[in-house]
Amino acid sequence: MQKVAILLTIKNGDKYLNAQLKSLIEQKKVKIDIYASDDGSTDNSLKLINKFKNIHKNKIKKIYKNNFKSAAKNFHFLINKVNTSYDYYAFSDQDDIWKKNKISNAIKMLEKGYDLYGSRTILIDEFGKKIGKSLNFNKKPSFKNALVQNIAGGNTMVFSKKLFRDIQNLRIKDSPSHDWFVYIYSSFKGYFIYYDHKPSIYYRQHKENYIGSNLGLLNQIKRIIWTFRGRFRKWNNFHEKLINKFFIHGNEKSKQNFLLFQKCRKSRIFFLKHLVLDKFPFYRQTFLGDLLLKVSLILKLL
Repeated sequence: MQKVAILLTIKNGDKYLNAQLKSLIEQKKVKIDIYASDDGSTDNSLKLINKFKNIHKNKIKKIYKNNFKSAAKNFHFLINKVNTSYDYYAFSDQDDIWKKNKISNAIKMLEKGYDLYGSRTILIDEFGKKIGKSLNFNKKPSFKNALVQNIAGGNTMVFSKKLFRDIQNLRIKDSPSHDWFVYIYSSFKGYFIYYDHKPSIYYRQHKENYIGSNLGLLNQIKRIIWTFRGRFRKWNNFHEKLINKFFIHGNEKSKQNFLLFQKCRKSRIFFLKHLVLDKFPFYRQTFLGDLLLKVSLILKLL
């Protein structure tokens, strides 16, 4: 039976934590170990997970206490802590519900030669009622997409031992978003990525969500506001610094695309020339997202 390490981060999640933990231990056809890191919770989260550990001693391997005030830092902490003896690795948020075959289905695809699995999600409200599905992305995963968009939430990701070891060796402590970073790094290095159009989890939407779904007009508007307030430009600057740290390890095409994107970000004329000549390779998954990308580069908002 395949052994899987689940990296779970917690922050004031006592309202939904039990449902998430229950769905983790009910995963079929795999042996799981849960590594949890609490980011300074002031509610009953720590009591709940310790109680859960006492009941399921063979499921929760370690509980860490931290005070990062950052979900991304908390995930990177776990990446750097968990040993590399497992067959596969997965991220888990504290407030979702996984389908019972989430991991086993992901492993089926990873065994076909993929290194990173991510999927669409079923959206539920704070009471667990289904409210829709996340956007279905049809364009191929690639570094040209990863530079400008993350297509799979970390709560859906499962990845190979090889990829996990590679990421751990970087010793990254922070990023704008841990899952976006994994997508960027894996595609930059040429790892094979599988995006599953079938949802693998129930993704809970509530006011405490750090990012939340991109479904619906209001969420699209929220992302436009982030762009004009400089949030994506700040994230792109952070990604640029991170990629520079492992630039020499990328494949040649990824290196060329990275340098091209930085030139497009810094020069409207350079970007427009490549756009007119149809040599601008970067893309988002939707028409509106792609349009916003191009407008943002013209206005130098990225």
